[in-house]
Amino acid sequence: MARSLSHTAHEAILNAFVRLMEDNAVDDISTDAIAHAAGASKATLYKHWQDKEELLIDVVRRLVAAQPVANTGDFRADVLQLLRNVFVPDKRNPYGRAWPTIFSYSFTHPEFCRAVHKALLTQSPKHTIMGIVKAASEAGVLRKGLDPEFALDLLAGPLMHHRFLHGTVPAKLPEQVVRAVWPTLT
Repeated sequence: MARSLSHTAHEAILNAFVRLMEDNAVDDISTDAIAHAAGASKATLYKHWQDKEELLIDVVRRLVAAQPVANTGDFRADVLQLLRNVFVPDKRNPYGRAWPTIFSYSFTHPEFCRAVHKALLTQSPKHTIMGIVKAASEAGVLRKGLDPEFALDLLAGPLMHHRFLHGTVPAKLPEQVVRAVWPTLT
């Protein structure tokens, strides 16, 4: 079955934005540049998305959906896999290379950050650390009464801090964080 022109343009725009984010801050990328890089018109971009932030939220959804679902039932291993998916650079996944740019944009655009948080929790709970933390809490694996947001802060915070200070996260750091934090959560 052939894809429609609209679907093809939609994909081209998403992919162009991701490519542009590899070398540019989100604020420095115009909708004109995205449309041009996609070989589409600006009108086509606005046909699919209201604005650049809505497009960026779709990029985040795509990024999350492209990750392997960590849903083995071993909550500790699943959290570790998701931390690796999000924080450890993977040259084979162009969407994964966009995370640092998205994180940087989130720091200065709190409304965007809240919109992404809401979108991921409502549309991709099995693809998120928060979804796994909530499932582990419901299964009784984590300490009763544990605030899932606090658990997420403990798990992701050190990795975000390291990325902020050093620009990257070494492959061994997620395992070190989970090993150190997991006893506090259980």
